[in-house]
Amino acid sequence: MNKIKSQNSRFLYLFFIDRNCLNQAVDALTKNLDWEIIEKPYGLYSDEMLYRIRNFLFSNKQDNSCYYLKFKKQTANKWFKKTLDDQKQRFIATLNQQAGIELFLSHYGVGILSITLTNKNPSDFDQLKQFNYLLSQAKGKLTPRLLIPYPSDNPKLPPAPAEDAPLSERLGKYGCIFDLVELRKYLLQPLNSFGFRQIQRQFSVYSVIHFDNGVDLTELKPLLSALSHVEEQQHPGSIEVNHQRMNACHLAGVSSLGAAQLTTEQNSAQQFDRALQVLNKYFIAYLTALMQRLILQRLIDDAAYIVRKQGTTTKSRQQLQNLHNNILGFKVTGYFTEISHREAINQYYQLCQTGLRIPTSLQTVQDTLHHIDINNDAEFQQGISTKLEWLQILFIVFSAVEVSSTIAEKLNFTAEYAATSTILLPIIAGIISYLGLTSEDPKWKLGSISAGILGFLGWLGLGIWLK
Repeated sequence: MNKIKSQNSRFLYLFFIDRNCLNQAVDALTKNLDWEIIEKPYGLYSDEMLYRIRNFLFSNKQDNSCYYLKFKKQTANKWFKKTLDDQKQRFIATLNQQAGIELFLSHYGVGILSITLTNKNPSDFDQLKQFNYLLSQAKGKLTPRLLIPYPSDNPKLPPAPAEDAPLSERLGKYGCIFDLVELRKYLLQPLNSFGFRQIQRQFSVYSVIHFDNGVDLTELKPLLSALSHVEEQQHPGSIEVNHQRMNACHLAGVSSLGAAQLTTEQNSAQQFDRALQVLNKYFIAYLTALMQRLILQRLIDDAAYIVRKQGTTTKSRQQLQNLHNNILGFKVTGYFTEISHREAINQYYQLCQTGLRIPTSLQTVQDTLHHIDINNDAEFQQGISTKLEWLQILFIVFSAVEVSSTIAEKLNFTAEYAATSTILLPIIAGIISYLGLTSEDPKWKLGSISAGILGFLGWLGLGIWLK
């Protein structure tokens, strides 16, 4: 068996919030829980990245950017007490000290919660898969319960908290039992008042598996595929996944649900932590593409809302204009052809965009917006046409009144006939013109014109006969 040195996995929870209340939402997070806004991101997050990426992900209050928050390390470490045992003893986990618990909140109204855990006893390939698959689940019995072991050699410790006690009373206590679904709900609870809406129940997973040197990564493509698709141990295995050989010591794969990185030791004389580099620096490329995907999903939702309205009111036209502005802002400040000075990171970013179908999603948004514009233009033109038809009818009615009055006066029609004509002629003229202008049938149009002429001649002849 290839020697597995480490497994680190970021469990990513994706959601929407009200973009108009983002600042208030951040205030609620920092006031009610131990979230803190990070003004300067960790070095590996920003090293070798273009300034536009830093603005997109870490500019906090700047428009079209993200708030970057991190849960205080002291509190998080107290919660996890160094190690967590799966109750069924399938793995032992600990909170990754460098990444910890993070939150990215975009001004477009999308958010990503990241909880990074380290597998303390990676034994074989099946166990690697189970670690990611089980912890990503939100399906009741499939979701593993985590336990902070209760030391049996310290009788002075208080008793373990009840399993059904509120999570805030259990966290950080020896004997505490909880799961990641409970934890994410607790961490994001302040957002419930700000239009919080989950996108998927299951966590997405970004994982890095590090092997000893001498391992041939090309033989591990089935493992890469399984980890990228977040498959369980017994899964028959997906045929393929978007992947790329970054170098002799790095194989990467990306799917719609997760991303996996397989790395090996490089030259022993080269002093750097390859697994840490990939876990954090390459994560920014994946995070950028994932954030783009969520923003595009949000824009598609906005477009769908406008379509459901099916109207050309001032409000709907303003919403459409706002959508145009948001798409333009995204294309200028959030959609990049490259993100780094390093070609390897740019190539991985392109792999992430392909695996998460970003170009296709953008094209869908643009096509949808184009068709909405065409539909609204057609509705607007139809509305203008209808108003013009009514104006024409009113003009014909007014003309009928004027013409009949003038003729009756010039030809000295009887007073009774002239008065009756003033009342009846506008009504008859209005009905005939309405039938002619609103009908699509040419025969009806010709018939209405003929009826109008014959009616006028009949009225004129009757007036002369009565005189």
